[in-house]
Amino acid sequence: MTGQTADGRQQSPSLDPADFTCSPLAGELADEWVEKAAAATLSATAAALYRQAITLFCRHVDAHVPHAVKASLGEPEPDLAHALTDWTRLLPAAYGPGSRVPAALAGKLRILITRRAEHSDRPVAAGLRHWASGHVGLRGGQTQELDEFTRADKKELVKAAWSDHLAITARIRRGWEVAATGKDPAEDGWDRPVNLLWAIANDAWTCEEVAEHLPGWHEMPPSLRADAARNAAALRQADGATPPGPPVVPAQPRSAQLPDPADGSHRPLVRRGQRTDRGRHRVRPAQCGDRLHQGPGPCPHPAGVQHLGRAG
Repeated sequence: MTGQTADGRQQSPSLDPADFTCSPLAGELADEWVEKAAAATLSATAAALYRQAITLFCRHVDAHVPHAVKASLGEPEPDLAHALTDWTRLLPAAYGPGSRVPAALAGKLRILITRRAEHSDRPVAAGLRHWASGHVGLRGGQTQELDEFTRADKKELVKAAWSDHLAITARIRRGWEVAATGKDPAEDGWDRPVNLLWAIANDAWTCEEVAEHLPGWHEMPPSLRADAARNAAALRQADGATPPGPPVVPAQPRSAQLPDPADGSHRPLVRRGQRTDRGRHRVRPAQCGDRLHQGPGPCPHPAGVQHLGRAG
C-alpha cells in the first residue's frame, strides 16, 4: 500500500503475514488495511499506524493465545475478542503517561474489524463484532503544546498565509495574462509596459537588454514613469524598503565667494567634502603648497582651498 507524506512524497509501508504464527489473522487484517488505503487517501503516518497496530496485536496473539496458528477473525476459537481486550489493557504500559498512541492503535484495529464486518462475504466472529461496536476501553490521552503560539494564533497565521498565497497566485496569473497581450518591443515599441513584460516572459530580451533600450528617468514616457511609480508604491507597501527609482538630485547650496589673489575676482568656495572636476577638496586657511598640488604648473586652486591628492 502507499501513503503520502506531508511534503507530497509517496511511501509504501509493507507487512508480511508469514512473519507471524497467526499468519491467517495477519493476512485478514492486512487485506482490510490495503483496501482501506485504496478507498481513502491515507497519510504516511496513518498508514504506518495501521501497520503498527496489526504488528503489535499479532505479536501479542503469537505470544499469549493458545493455538495461534488457527486464529482468524471469522472463527470463535481461539477467542480473539478476549485477546483484543487483554492487548488493549497492556498497551499503555509501553508508552508514557498521557500518551495518545495506545488509544490510536486500538482505534485503528477496531476500524479494520468493523470494515470487515460490513462485508457479508467476510465472516467475523460474534465476539469480535461485539468488541468492535463497544468502547475501546482506553482514554484518548492528552498532549501539551510546547509552542509560543496558541491554537487560535496558529489558525490566524494559517489563515493569513493562505490569504497571501491566494493573492500572490492571482497576481502571478494576472501577470501572465497581461504578458500575453504584449508584443515584441523591437517591433511595437519600447514605451509600452506590456511589451517589456512580454519580452521578459518569453525570453525574447534579457532584462539587461531591455534596460539598454529604455531612456533615462527624466526622458521616460509618462506611461512608463506612471507604471514605475505604481510598482514603487507597491514595493514600499509590501516590505517597507525603498525601491530603486530616479536619481535624487540634491539642491546645490549657495556657494560663498573667496577672492582670487591673481586678478582680484571672486571664485566660489568649495564646500567641505564637495567633489569638483578637479577632485576632492577641503577648506583650509592658507593656499595650497606645491607639495600637495598634483600636476605641472602653478596651483590652479583658489586661496583657502587644499587639494587632497597624494603628496608629491
